[in-house]
Amino acid sequence: WLKVKTESRLTCFAISYDESDKAARDVGAVHLAVMDDGKPLYVGKVGSGISAEEQRELRRAIDAQEFPLVEVRCNGRSADRLRFPVYLGRRTDLTLADASTKYEFELVNHAV
Repeated sequence: WLKVKTESRLTCFAISYDESDKAARDVGAVHLAVMDDGKPLYVGKVGSGISAEEQRELRRAIDAQEFPLVEVRCNGRSADRLRFPVYLGRRTDLTLADASTKYEFELVNHAV
């Protein structure tokens, strides 16, 4: 018997954030979406892996309604949310048209 962990990466756009209750953190978590026929589809939130500087940059961008693209790694998904997402960084080299789609989200391994 061999257990194999799979990881997936998605390029999501940051649509909002939760305020942090810790003085050292600007943002508690960033809410993520992928594209679904030209509309945002909420796929969860990520808090792990975001440095203090990146938190400030994401907050500024979201407050300015820029909705930056970010890359996240996850260990599968539940029915409609990413499981154990980790922030990997902003994707300034891509445009909103390059964001992952609902189809790509559905290809992420579904946890049973």
